[in-house]
Amino acid sequence: LEPELWHYKGHRWANPSESHLRTLLRHVFTHRDEAKAKGRAARVHMATHYSREAVSELVLRRLQVIERNLQAPRLTPAPMVELHRPAPAASSKAVQLVLEGSFLDFGSLSHVNRELHSALGHQPGIRSTPVSAKVPPTQSLPPELARFARVVQTRLPGSTEMVLRHEWPPRWTAPAQGAWIQMQPWEFGSLPAAWVAGAANADEIWCYSRYVRSLYIAAGIPDSKLRILPLGIDPERHRPDAPAYPIRTSKSFRFLFVGGTIGRKGADLLLESYLKAFRRSDDVCLVIKDFGGGSVYAGQTLVESIRAAQADPDAPEIVHLDTELSAAEMAGLYTACHCLVHPYRGEGFGLPVLEAMACALPVIVTGGGSTDDFATDEFVVRIPSRRVHLGNEISGMALDHRGWMLEPDAETLVGLMRQAVPSQAAWKERALSGSEHVRTRWTWERTAQTAAAHLLDLRDRMAAEAAGLDSLRKSGPTNFTLPDIAHIGRLDDAVARLNAGDLVAAWNQTRHAIELRPFHPEAWVLLGEIAVKAGDFELARRCARQAAKLAPKWKTARKLISGIPGRPGTATALLPEPPLREGLAPRLTVCLIAKNEERFLGQCLESIRGLADQVVIVDTGSTDRTVEIARGHGAEVHFRAWDDNFSNARNEALRHATGDWILVLDADEELPPEQHEALRAHLREEGVIAWRLPLV
Repeated sequence: LEPELWHYKGHRWANPSESHLRTLLRHVFTHRDEAKAKGRAARVHMATHYSREAVSELVLRRLQVIERNLQAPRLTPAPMVELHRPAPAASSKAVQLVLEGSFLDFGSLSHVNRELHSALGHQPGIRSTPVSAKVPPTQSLPPELARFARVVQTRLPGSTEMVLRHEWPPRWTAPAQGAWIQMQPWEFGSLPAAWVAGAANADEIWCYSRYVRSLYIAAGIPDSKLRILPLGIDPERHRPDAPAYPIRTSKSFRFLFVGGTIGRKGADLLLESYLKAFRRSDDVCLVIKDFGGGSVYAGQTLVESIRAAQADPDAPEIVHLDTELSAAEMAGLYTACHCLVHPYRGEGFGLPVLEAMACALPVIVTGGGSTDDFATDEFVVRIPSRRVHLGNEISGMALDHRGWMLEPDAETLVGLMRQAVPSQAAWKERALSGSEHVRTRWTWERTAQTAAAHLLDLRDRMAAEAAGLDSLRKSGPTNFTLPDIAHIGRLDDAVARLNAGDLVAAWNQTRHAIELRPFHPEAWVLLGEIAVKAGDFELARRCARQAAKLAPKWKTARKLISGIPGRPGTATALLPEPPLREGLAPRLTVCLIAKNEERFLGQCLESIRGLADQVVIVDTGSTDRTVEIARGHGAEVHFRAWDDNFSNARNEALRHATGDWILVLDADEELPPEQHEALRAHLREEGVIAWRLPLV
């Protein structure tokens, strides 16, 4: 067999009977009218069942079935999982941790920060210090917060070893000292693009849930940087026998909603379903504990809709609570009601659901989201949901890719709320089992143990990395061979010319290095140094700024800029104009490696027509029309024998690239024409050295 057909070795083909074939041929020849009639019948059959119209109809029907399946609400399994870690072994030296964020309000992030700090105080290997930029006078705070305010500091202590930052809005800048851990939830399916760039610089990202962790992974954040830190409850406070909070209603069955009455939390869906399921004469009441109407959710809540429903004489009863309640009063609110309903569209964790479960309150909650970590089918009633895409922007923030939220099934929710009333006893039994599970496994103590284990692991890893670097420094230089691509644009000869005082030769060799390797901050720094030697300080500044533009955080470039004298100096005609390309669009080179890709390559190259300034294809042994198709689309084709090493083939393509930017594609990938302008805009952005394009 030919090498490209070797995968057929050992296969056996169906072998028609030669004698039977001769018989059939003779029969057709002698019975021509019969054969023609059969041919006409075959044509009718083919036209009926295999014509373009017939096949298109079958494809359309199948696509409609697929669409219905995709849009139908689903309830994926939610098995019980263990996300907490055992208490770490005692450490001889405590980790000096700063917990940075808000503490002194009744918002959810402040609540988490207070509980986490308090629980960490009982971990022997951790010393936690709460730090907040603003600490109001204690006399202006409620007693519960005033007591905590006494321990909050406004600056990082000098002994800070690690900073765990948990605040809104998030800051994606490294702290002044210590390792940087960012705990940042998100609810809209795709992270903001700015967060992705910031997360790349953090030492670790802590996520409330598997759902939040999946969003960071989808954005390209390495799994090794991500840790799950589940939230918790206080079993002394959140218990089935917590004293009930007084609610002004005579109704005997009380539904409860806890959270800001905003779309993301599904408050509108709950209100519509409740009004559809019940009337004023029904013995039910919906208690809405609203949050954030005067602060974070100002102007976003359903206050007006709730008031309209309360004023409707036919509508079922609604009690709207928008005052601040203490933690003990919130626990009492759970025990005063008979069913929590939380049909959220997006949650990073869903702490009210966990607290309600701890208080043995039956729960109806969205399935398929973050609460699946703890609100499993053994303990709660879940609502089927489907994904609804939101576009590429949320509240003015560009997303890393298309965002989405869950949409709980409204009809199912109506049915479950109606079912909750007569099923009260059975659901309560299930809720009591859930309470025992939550109050033993999902406590703030276990959260703190998991956090302590994460922190000690991080310290050990940082110590190992530091020891490795120190060992590397002591061992001296390591001999290894750079690939040929790494030598393109080397500046050794140019530096030697500069040291010898031959400024023009040094300048020209450096300019040539930039032509070979357009992204070359080192070469632009060298041009700046040559211009300084020539006394042309304005030219030196232009070159140094270009180096800083290519590598904004490179200290060498910034140091050169600050070291150039402020006066213009003397312009020199000895040094030709540097290749700054000011005012010109960045050049894009598309690089591919290919072998026998005639099926896909044409579509791939057609998709980048008019976008790429250069297309470089390295062929690794094609025997089909791949090379012909590539050249027909104006691509440069270079050849390299396949050696089972993708890096070597990629580097061969890079060796011939001359663009300011390089886009690496596979032959079976395409770039939609409607995305061309967006990509061009991205390439013009300053301060960026790489873009990651999501596959869709």
